[in-house]
Amino acid sequence: MAAGGIHGHMSPFNPSNEDWRAYVERFEQYCVANDIVDDGKKRAVLLSVCGAKTYQVIRNLTKPDMPKDKSYDDIVKSLTTHYSPKPSIITQRYKFNTRYQRKDETIAEYVAALREISEFCDYKDQLEDMLRDRLVCGVHINAIQMRLLSETELTFEKAFKLATSIESAGHDSKTLTGKQPETLPVHYTSGKKQSKQKEKFNKKKVVCTRCGGNHMAPVCRYKQYKCKNCGKIGHLARVCRSPQNKMPQKDTATTNYLPEGDQSQSDTGEDEEDLS
Repeated sequence: MAAGGIHGHMSPFNPSNEDWRAYVERFEQYCVANDIVDDGKKRAVLLSVCGAKTYQVIRNLTKPDMPKDKSYDDIVKSLTTHYSPKPSIITQRYKFNTRYQRKDETIAEYVAALREISEFCDYKDQLEDMLRDRLVCGVHINAIQMRLLSETELTFEKAFKLATSIESAGHDSKTLTGKQPETLPVHYTSGKKQSKQKEKFNKKKVVCTRCGGNHMAPVCRYKQYKCKNCGKIGHLARVCRSPQNKMPQKDTATTNYLPEGDQSQSDTGEDEEDLS
């Protein structure tokens, strides 16, 4: 035991908020800090600090033997298999290769998440290259991705430094100007210009193809009138696209078809009609 008392504190293991492997790593450092090197002593301390629930799990895993009769390594190995079984390499690689940076996640947080997933991917000496590729493919800011893709000799270390520097510059720009640093799309127009275009569009008249009025053709009241120029039903002579008839038709021969309930209207005075 370290001189001057115990250094640090080990809380009971809680599987709901901590990974067993991480707990063992903390316990190992606790033993180093307090000069606990004897296997039997490490086992006794672990059984004392792990908590009642974890101790019961150890008892169940070591039956018919008692926990005190097992070595420290055997107990840790049994609990590791129980709480943190080694996942499938294929499953972990799938998670790694489909992990994209979230919009509320910094580059550093994204890389940390990738490293955590890669623990059981078994990439070995290819890990740095895999991290680089995933960073380039998974980053969600286009400006960063384009910058990384423009590099001909890109290592993971260089990619990480470039990405974080661009991210930091964008953050500083947002802080100073109060605007988002995202790259504007090619079709972007200023708010003032965009408003004028919208206003111009809204003011554009809609011309009816049946009578020339300022409304849509399907609601035109002349949609069942017979044209005096071409004789077809559905429009007035003023908007007729057929060649103009040189010989005006007589009134008796040009009586228009009127909708039911509208027999008072005719095409005779169409020029004086309110076509709006």
